[in-house]
Amino acid sequence: MLYRVEVNYNNIGTVLETPFSLNPTRLRYANNPQVWHLLTVLVDISLQNNFKLFDVCHAAVEQNHEIADYLPGIWEVLFERARPKEIPLRRTECAFFFETREDALSFKQNYPGMVGAVLCEVEIIEEAFSMKADMQWLDNIDENTVTAAEAIEVFKRYWAGEMTANPVEEVLFVGKYKLNPIG
Repeated sequence: MLYRVEVNYNNIGTVLETPFSLNPTRLRYANNPQVWHLLTVLVDISLQNNFKLFDVCHAAVEQNHEIADYLPGIWEVLFERARPKEIPLRRTECAFFFETREDALSFKQNYPGMVGAVLCEVEIIEEAFSMKADMQWLDNIDENTVTAAEAIEVFKRYWAGEMTANPVEEVLFVGKYKLNPIG
C-alpha cells in the first residue's frame, strides 16, 4: 500500500495523472523558464566560486526581495543537475507517495504547508514509472553551509536509491492514480 498527504481536496476521490495533476507550487519553478534560469544562475555562481548556497541566495534577495518566493525551487535545480540520464523524468514531473502510513503522518506533522492535509491511500491505476528514494538526503542538508557542489553529490546518492541511516522512503511516481481518504 502507498500513502499520500494531500492538501488539494479536489484531488481526493478522482483519477489523477502525472504530470498534469501535480502541485502548482512545485511546477512554478520548473515550468517558468525565467525562474528556472534565475535559479540555475544562482547554482552556477555557487558551483563556479564554491560559495555557500545560502550566501548566494541571500545576496540575490538583497538585490530583489521578490526572488525569495522562488528560492525553494533551487533544490529542484540541484536535483536536476544530479539526475542520471537513465532516469527519464524530473522530480517535478512525479507524484510523491510514502510506503508507510507512519512516514506519511510524520511528513504531515513536520512539513510546512501540510496544515489541513488529508492522509490518503493511493490506488494505482496505471504506472509508467516509479522509483524509491530517501527524502532524508534533503532533510539532512545544512542549508546554511552547503555549497551547490556538495548538494549535487548528496542528490546523486538520492537518485541512486541509497538510503540514509534513518531513511524516509518516498516513491516517485508517474502514471494514473486515485487518492482515497483514510482516517
